[in-house]
Amino acid sequence: MNGLNSHTARARGLGMAVGLVAVLFVTVTPTAQAQTTPETKAGVIAAAQRDPDTCASVSNSSTSVSHGIAALAVHDLVGRSCANGGPGCEEIWAYTGYDWADLGWCSQDLVVYPVTLPGRLIICHGAAYTLIRSGPGFNYPAIARVYRNVAVPTDRAKLITPARNGVDGVAWYRIRWNGHCAWVASFRVTSLDNGCTNWASYWHYMHHR
Repeated sequence: MNGLNSHTARARGLGMAVGLVAVLFVTVTPTAQAQTTPETKAGVIAAAQRDPDTCASVSNSSTSVSHGIAALAVHDLVGRSCANGGPGCEEIWAYTGYDWADLGWCSQDLVVYPVTLPGRLIICHGAAYTLIRSGPGFNYPAIARVYRNVAVPTDRAKLITPARNGVDGVAWYRIRWNGHCAWVASFRVTSLDNGCTNWASYWHYMHHR
């Protein structure tokens, strides 16, 4: 009888332990998805300055930054002080949903990404056409093809693939298309100021996509 009670007690204890682990798992898992860097000017600067040899300042508005896109003036740290200002360039950063990372590689040349959100962008048809998708990624269905350059409203950017090894990354801009929300890839769009001629030059001569 004592052996049975002892066995039952151990089983109950094991059950409680398993239940506790399950509760801890349910409690901890959502926090793993929490933002690591806020979608703010301070957040993007903090992300950019993870490199201790880099100084960065945001050159577009807080409203645009809160919609997922940031233009950064970046220069090398000289003499341990950002005030000295080493060689500089412009980078475009975008938000993944929980952190900031490079979208447009550091460049002293023209940068074509739209950085005023909400605003308008131009979809460039390119050599053939540009696909519009139902969500922010290549895995989402294509819902339209654009055969001419067209300006549309946009209100958000979402980074999927950060820039790496001198090649620009991939973000998706949320647009209004025929009265519905849709998405277009960052390497198929440009700002109203730059236009599709500069867009073509940017990708053909300066980058490798």
